[in-house]
Amino acid sequence: MRRALILILLLIARAVPAAAADTDFAVIAYHDVVDSERSLGYDTVTLRSLAMHFDWLRANGYRVVSLDDVVAAQRVERPLPPRAVLLTFDDGYRSFYTRVYPLLIAFKYPAVLSVVGSFLDVPPRGQVRYGTALVAREDFVSWEQLREMQRSGLVEVGSHTYGLHTTIFTNPQGGEVPAAIGHGFIRRQPGPRIAERYRVQTPAPRFGDALALLKMPFQQYLAFAADLAQAAIDHAYDPRTGRYETDEEYGGRIRADLARNSELLEAQLGTRPRVIAWPYGRWNEVTVEAARKVGMPISLTLDPERADAKDLGRIGRFYATSNPGLEFLNSVLAKPPEPTLLRGLCVNLDEIYARSEEESEVKLGKVLDSVLAFQPNAILLAAASSTPGGGVYFPTDRLPVRADLLNRVAWQLFTRTGAEVYAWLPAEQAGRDTETAVAVYGALARSTPFQGVGIGATFLTGDLSPVALPPGASRWDPRTPRRLRAAQNRTRLPEQARRGLGLLDAVTHYQPAARVLDVVQLSRLRRATEVVADAADYLAIRWNGSSNEALAALKRLGWLEGDHWGRLVLFSNRSSPAEWRRLQRAGLLSSIYCPDRLLDRPGDVAAMGQVVGGSSYPFRP
Repeated sequence: MRRALILILLLIARAVPAAAADTDFAVIAYHDVVDSERSLGYDTVTLRSLAMHFDWLRANGYRVVSLDDVVAAQRVERPLPPRAVLLTFDDGYRSFYTRVYPLLIAFKYPAVLSVVGSFLDVPPRGQVRYGTALVAREDFVSWEQLREMQRSGLVEVGSHTYGLHTTIFTNPQGGEVPAAIGHGFIRRQPGPRIAERYRVQTPAPRFGDALALLKMPFQQYLAFAADLAQAAIDHAYDPRTGRYETDEEYGGRIRADLARNSELLEAQLGTRPRVIAWPYGRWNEVTVEAARKVGMPISLTLDPERADAKDLGRIGRFYATSNPGLEFLNSVLAKPPEPTLLRGLCVNLDEIYARSEEESEVKLGKVLDSVLAFQPNAILLAAASSTPGGGVYFPTDRLPVRADLLNRVAWQLFTRTGAEVYAWLPAEQAGRDTETAVAVYGALARSTPFQGVGIGATFLTGDLSPVALPPGASRWDPRTPRRLRAAQNRTRLPEQARRGLGLLDAVTHYQPAARVLDVVQLSRLRRATEVVADAADYLAIRWNGSSNEALAALKRLGWLEGDHWGRLVLFSNRSSPAEWRRLQRAGLLSSIYCPDRLLDRPGDVAAMGQVVGGSSYPFRP
């Protein structure tokens, strides 16, 4: 009996996957390092701050690991140590050699340096086009410096693409965004108006904390806003022919660029890179597959989350911006993840659409003014007309297209207000049959960069099967929702749930980091124990009655117990601040205000901004 019990235990042990700590690690992303605070930019740190970071890691028991360590854990050759951290530096600044490299030697820390081939190809005393600026070639490392650091065994040189650190056209209005994620409106030269277009007082995108927008000096972030509009993942648009890149053209452009950079690095350094850091952290499944095909299975993003060695194609990083102090490391490495409040506002493209581009731009300006006054940290942007049969606002051959407007507006909202944009397309508007709906959602994600997606009142989380979290995992880990969706056995799900997951698959193919907003009418909501709420980033409850009625229903169904508030978002067009305050006093702090018309009732919008917008963050009863 004893031998049989031992045998059973051994079999169970083999069946249980390795503990999360065996493959779990964190990655910090740095860029330029300067001597003086007077030289600081958005993504720079001082040498003093970096030295303090390195010392804090050692003093607090963190183990700085190399890519070899990560790959060994992925191959189950040896586990990663507890508190494993990978250090990465992007762009290939000369400061890495003059300031960072000596620190690495002193601390015996390995690091990854990802370089842009087109920057290094510029001859000595030449100029490098960096975003909208021209900088000296000598501001970046030389080939000889790279060879020296590579020989040390401490520095692994990765790819940062050859020429995707630039702009491409991605809509008919001349907008330019990251080149690796979009089907562009194809154009051979960068748009000449890009610098003028971004000469606006643009707050830096800071997600989760709308109030931070009010406190930041605007001017230092203008260059950053322009830099965000780069070319890593968008399909190009050609104003000469009026068409977008096809998937084949897009994939070919990405593969050719990655191959060119790998060949350049191999010719100069003797080895091809196995890791790529995507410019501006923007990536999708097409770019990751292209990187794999040219020998780079390891992809570094800027998704602010921990990494898992079992998923080398999606390594999130915590971005060290604004010369962060030690509280930054403590926050991203030591503190458990917490819910992020959503303070949202709906924007209807019907209010911006006009017969002429000039009139549309005027309306867009008014909407931007309203959004900035409201101060949301999320915008629910309607991708289709609210008029039945009115068409959609993005290019697709499956539905009538009213205007190709979504890309332009989404990017302006994101860069000029700092709020995350959630594309809002109710499933019923995407087509009755699943094949059409999947194609439409794919076209939506292919044509427009956004940070989240709402698939309408489908109540997807109410139809999914319960799945246990992995051992040691937090429900507030940003990876949890996608892990729970991936763990679903779709053959056992109802048809509506399979359809909903299929629509999300079409979106995440092009926008893999998009957060998911599930929506349900209050009348259809079920008990909290019957809903896999953690399979979505947010579960929005649409209510139209009184707040007392909504609270009574939520209490009866168990949603006011425990920490369910972290997923719940109250979603309504109610314009009564008192009703919303009552919900907030009950602990329901995430909200989306969705007025029927944003511009027609400025008084209501201003009053609601004091309740739902950033001016009321954190919550003030």
